[in-house]
Amino acid sequence: MLSGPMLYVWMYSLPAVYCGLIFWLSDQPSVSTGNVNDKLVHILAYGLLGALVTRAVYFTTTWGLGRVFGASALFCILYGLSDEWHQSFVPGRDASIGDWLADGVGALLGTVVTLLLYVGISYLAKKYKLPTSRFTRFIENDNRNS
Repeated sequence: MLSGPMLYVWMYSLPAVYCGLIFWLSDQPSVSTGNVNDKLVHILAYGLLGALVTRAVYFTTTWGLGRVFGASALFCILYGLSDEWHQSFVPGRDASIGDWLADGVGALLGTVVTLLLYVGISYLAKKYKLPTSRFTRFIENDNRNS
């Protein structure tokens, strides 16, 4: 299992690369979503970002679920805001409050679903006494700071 600085590199590199991909796509004059609703694309894209950021924060801190949720959601929502602002400077693109709201909804959904998944895995790991689970440290120590 990774520990120390390599844990941080491993956990935060994927969200960083994904943020770079979002930035690059936002820098394109036109991005076709085909027949898919634009807001749905924003929700799915930021849902994945929310999941990736939540995973990184969950496994690299000793924070409680509330703090993990708050930090992850806040980062993703602010990144969505910066993305919309960035698009306002790209020819052929525009900034939209509706898109930012869709980004926020996706970020919140991705964060909540990821945390629910981790809490469920923690519960099952404790219930069935699975010794190799990385999740058990969070449920065994119920006094994590919220």
